[in-house]
Amino acid sequence: MLESDPGLVSSPTELFLLRESDSERFGQDDPESRDGLEEEVRRGVRCRLCRTFLAGRGDSFEMDGACRHTFFNPSGIVYEIDCYSRAEGCVVRGTPSAEFSWFSGYRWQYGLCGHCMTHLGWFFTKGDHSFYGLITSRIIND
Repeated sequence: MLESDPGLVSSPTELFLLRESDSERFGQDDPESRDGLEEEVRRGVRCRLCRTFLAGRGDSFEMDGACRHTFFNPSGIVYEIDCYSRAEGCVVRGTPSAEFSWFSGYRWQYGLCGHCMTHLGWFFTKGDHSFYGLITSRIIND
């Protein structure tokens, strides 16, 4: 009869107990636990096309009394946007413009996904205040 390797797990119950003891032993110092915590922190808004992380749940904010707004552009296309104080996954392109701005006194630029370059919305600035207006049909929440 062959001796079993003491490093091998012989049953699902033993595997469960081993995982439980490892999590107690490692706690927050376990690299796998840290990865899980970082992923939890990174929950929020993603590009619908490529799933790139754009903004955290806590980055949503109210502009003019609401987080969500519905506007139309000069061509009559209607956009529903959500406001975010920051969107680390977006890149800003274009010259700031005040023409047909949806927010009084703010200039806008295009906000694109930093990975796939899909147009996701606009970056608005007024003095030292800025925010993103992301098109709800082009983002997903997780």
